Amino acid sequence: GSERHHQHGCGEPCHPAWLGTAQLQGKTVLHCGDSMVGGPAALSKALEGKFKAEGAKFVRDWQVSASIVTYDHESRLRDLLARHKPDVVVLTLGANDVFVPFPQSMAKNVEGIVKRIAPRECYWIGPPTWKPDTGIVAVIREHVAPCKFFDSSNMKLQRAGDGIHPTDKGGADWGDKFWEAFTSGTFPAAGASGPALLDAGK
Repeated sequence: GSERHHQHGCGEPCHPAWLGTAQLQGKTVLHCGDSMVGGPAALSKALEGKFKAEGAKFVRDWQVSASIVTYDHESRLRDLLARHKPDVVVLTLGANDVFVPFPQSMAKNVEGIVKRIAPRECYWIGPPTWKPDTGIVAVIREHVAPCKFFDSSNMKLQRAGDGIHPTDKGGADWGDKFWEAFTSGTFPAAGASGPALLDAGK
């Protein structure tokens, strides 16, 4: 039936940004990553409402203190992909790496994670930095292809008492911003928002 051209082949016209949310009906969306996923609350709660309204099945998984390195090396992501067979993967990862001294060394781990997710449709939501990062946001942005990267740097979000994790309200605002990019297919190209990071400390 009409499902055939929704596969990973390219229909006419061949355009990498897909058209709206028409193709979500009956698809499985996996939202996974570190504690910024929000457990059943915050960002994940916001995204679940949006994806389910479009007829998708929504699965979430989060791992407190997960880093890009551990996520690449451990079998958790592989197991999630095998168990849920998602059509779309939304990854929220990098918050535990925002202050690492040598973020460039994680480039190969970013690539490893992306390779594992391929050929599924994939979106990497970067960490919502609360202080200037040491460079991990740029590393993810530069090595995330063919996944789309959503830059959450310097976003004004309502946060919990720790000043780091968004509240439900913060998660809802964050989800709205991602959804805007997701439905319009507008994700900035690699390196697009570099200079903005320098102003983060002001």
